[in-house]
Amino acid sequence: MRTGRQQIAIFLLTPLLALPSHGAAGTGTAGEANRYVHVLRVGETLRDVAREHYGSASYVRVVELVNDLSGPVDLEPGSRIRVPSLDALLADEGVSPVMPLETYTLLETRSSFLEVEDRLRALARDQGTGYVEIPGDVRAVLREAAGKMWDVAMALRVVKPEVRIIPNRAICQLKAISFQLNRISYGALDPRCHDLDVVHEKLAWAICNLVVWARNGYRYR
Repeated sequence: MRTGRQQIAIFLLTPLLALPSHGAAGTGTAGEANRYVHVLRVGETLRDVAREHYGSASYVRVVELVNDLSGPVDLEPGSRIRVPSLDALLADEGVSPVMPLETYTLLETRSSFLEVEDRLRALARDQGTGYVEIPGDVRAVLREAAGKMWDVAMALRVVKPEVRIIPNRAICQLKAISFQLNRISYGALDPRCHDLDVVHEKLAWAICNLVVWARNGYRYR
């Protein structure tokens, strides 16, 4: 088994252009840029937009950050809401260029969690006791994801030439995600799936904190 440091070394030898995309957004041509925009429908809220494009309403704070919105807003149907993929967002905001491995691992781990999330929600609803028996393959995914989130948090603590102050807020969120994924792997799942929503909630905060950190010259904690 390779250690985290060995994996990092191998990754850094891989051309960044070879990394897969973690969202629907394309490469930035005029036609593909339209995929970054959601036209608000009647009765839709920003939470609905976040759920449709990012898989959870918890990412509403990402939508608000990208569109420079704060607090409750009353948007008219037909309003155009920017919804870049998360990899495009982190690249455009300057996070990925400074932290390429950390960003890639973060989004790859999020994708792994999304792949098993529906199964976990079904288990939580069916058993309804607050504790469920997690299938072995799902448990393995969760524990690997927990380890990777912790590795990303630790890697963000390493000072780089471009970094003035490490992103402590994002680091704390990622550590919390690691703990939460481990809890879920042991079967801690309430029937309303709040335990799963917490993962997305903290991921959204981590991503927003990384964006704000980059916007402030890599010095905002």
